[in-house]
Amino acid sequence: MRNKFVFLMTACWMLSNFCQPVISQNARYGEWQSYLSNGRGIMSVQKGQIIYTISQGGMYSYDIGTEEIRIFSTIDGMSSISPTTLYYHDETDQIFIGYSDGMIDYFSDPDQIFHLSDIARNTFFVDRRVNLFLAEGKRLYVGTNFGLVIYNLDTNLPLTDVSQFAGNPSRTPVNSLAISEGLIYVAVKDRGLYSAPIDFPNLKDPAVWLWEDGDTGLPESENIKEIGANPDGLFALTDNTVYRKKDNNWAVFGRLDNKWEHLYVIDDAVGASRLNNINVINSRGIKYNFFIAGAAKHVVISGEDLFFVTTSFRGLTKFDNWQTPTIVPPGPTSNDCTRLAVGNGEVYVAPKGYDQLFAPDNNAFGVYHYNISEGIWTTLDTIRDGLPDDVGTSFARAYYDHETNQAYMGSWGSGLVVLKDATLVDGYNCTNSGIPIINQVCNPSNTGNSRVSGTALDSYGNLWVSLDFALPPLVVRTPEGDWHSVPNFRFPSDHHITEMIVDDYNNIWMVNNDKSLLVYTENGTPDVFDDGQMVTLRTGTNQGNLPSIEVFSLAQDQEGFIWVGTAKGVTVFFDPFSISQGRIVDASPPVFERTALLKNTAVTAIAVDGGNRKWLGTEDGLFLVSENGDALIHQFTTENSPLLSNKINDVQIDPESGLVFIATDRGLMSFQGDATQGQSQCEDILVYPNPVFTDFNGLITIRGSAAESTVKITTVSGLLVRELESQGGSTTWDGMDVYGNQVRSGVYLALIADRNGENACIGKFTVIAR
Repeated sequence: MRNKFVFLMTACWMLSNFCQPVISQNARYGEWQSYLSNGRGIMSVQKGQIIYTISQGGMYSYDIGTEEIRIFSTIDGMSSISPTTLYYHDETDQIFIGYSDGMIDYFSDPDQIFHLSDIARNTFFVDRRVNLFLAEGKRLYVGTNFGLVIYNLDTNLPLTDVSQFAGNPSRTPVNSLAISEGLIYVAVKDRGLYSAPIDFPNLKDPAVWLWEDGDTGLPESENIKEIGANPDGLFALTDNTVYRKKDNNWAVFGRLDNKWEHLYVIDDAVGASRLNNINVINSRGIKYNFFIAGAAKHVVISGEDLFFVTTSFRGLTKFDNWQTPTIVPPGPTSNDCTRLAVGNGEVYVAPKGYDQLFAPDNNAFGVYHYNISEGIWTTLDTIRDGLPDDVGTSFARAYYDHETNQAYMGSWGSGLVVLKDATLVDGYNCTNSGIPIINQVCNPSNTGNSRVSGTALDSYGNLWVSLDFALPPLVVRTPEGDWHSVPNFRFPSDHHITEMIVDDYNNIWMVNNDKSLLVYTENGTPDVFDDGQMVTLRTGTNQGNLPSIEVFSLAQDQEGFIWVGTAKGVTVFFDPFSISQGRIVDASPPVFERTALLKNTAVTAIAVDGGNRKWLGTEDGLFLVSENGDALIHQFTTENSPLLSNKINDVQIDPESGLVFIATDRGLMSFQGDATQGQSQCEDILVYPNPVFTDFNGLITIRGSAAESTVKITTVSGLLVRELESQGGSTTWDGMDVYGNQVRSGVYLALIADRNGENACIGKFTVIAR
């Protein structure tokens, strides 16, 4: 029965008996927020005092009277954030939005957006892109990449489709539509202009459509780009001429000084635009020629001297008495979003640094910064200042240090910058640091030389930087400012380092792309390489037991375990200490419903929230799982949530607010999580020395507790090691357990609470064998 149902659904359009549309209203999700660029405008329309503009970030509205700007995305009910066309029908007072997949949204009140999915659901036509709308009475004409679709606006049902005009091949894109003197005109891409009686009962018949040729005065050699109509006639734009058809004859209406791209026709004016230029001729014959920076895409003629111009690079521009203010909601410069650095109420975005082959793309986007509480976006680049000229392109990696509130942003080509409060602190490249290069020739103008693939600080304050294809691929900067390089012989000869993290044991975990997982331990002496160790982890028992050698993501959880995202699911190394001792240990995948968690799913991002739960970004959506990965808490996709895309590039969490920031291949979003970092009066808790080496003979000091407190030393799994009493805010410990034995190497917790068991806080430290 199910197969028959599917067949009927796909066959109904082929028989021109359209299926009942799915018309629904999306709920508004208060816990989601999108952060999209609206600077790349596509089209605008006016509805009363409101100008609606679609862009590559969704849609936004501008109130001419109050100047209020409102942003719309999938959270507000839009089908996607990539609309292709926009239209206002004054008779029904409705806005229509078309999309590249054939979806249609419509609304009178933007708080209630409805959907027509007939075109999107029809599989008979492969390319279902909606190019434009035109309405007449209760008919909505939809120009698509396969032809024309006509809807009945009383029932919101499609009446018919027209995929062939006269002797043209079928499934030809419709570029423009107009209605004049009882005829509907269709401009067909590269095929010319066709017309048919608008009230003809069977417009699907190709013979009904007549070609507008030279016999009526329209030159056959002219390329018809767009058409439009008003009471003064039908207008057609060619490369550099506007023609008008009136009383069944074509004549030149106006000559243009160059090849123009777009035509705009309203009741009392006709306009055309190209690049940064606008030409408007009103009903009194007055011509307006003006310049709009940003590449004009569309013009809304709102009044005698009031125009709104949609531009490709500046969003909506208002032309009012020769003033041209830009109207764009706050947001990043683009929707590119590769990696995030999040903390202390701020977000840094590394937009895009490389192509599919990991070659630098040399973009000049810079770095985007977002202040969460103030809602302010700032772009740092070499043009607006904020970044040095020699380290300003192709940012692809990001790391946030929660101790100093500094962000380390890695360029896939020109080095590393350090930022604090959206201000440059330092910049490093081959000229002023130990950052290596690919071809051994330091030339700052060569923006592909120093490809930073990862950066992180260890417990000593050493800054580790990994680089793709560099010789060597791993360097460290000490707190004193000295640079040291891990010798290249420590690495496989074909190394291709694409990701890196540092764990609590100061192990440097590196993804050797499509080959292995590398773990380097420097044993507390970053400037001495004889005692360093490198472990290679692969697939197979006793080799690391990775599900796949394609590793995409790394994260350490609150217990010190290392979670690894691969092309075939996620796995965990529960004994990173043994790896720091040079031993190979096998990873084990979390088990969910009797199988490996996300088996055969590419896990591209991992983040750990305040409850030690794991947010797993994949190419099939976003998952929140329990601490051990044995329970699924949330699963978000584009089908069941406002998620912009199922392809997740990165996930990071602001520990104070619990906001989960999600970088997708179509832009940035956040979800209000319900787990935050534990808050207490423990900011000054200090355990020293940390780490503690097993040959240390002194007392370990735990400072920062209340005057009278109980201090419990435990393993990360909760096993009690020793219970102590504080002395005036400090506690000392000899490193022995309750049985008088020296504790083994590992990660330990100091659980501190007052005598009433209140005001609890936690200190964390590491014991390392030596």
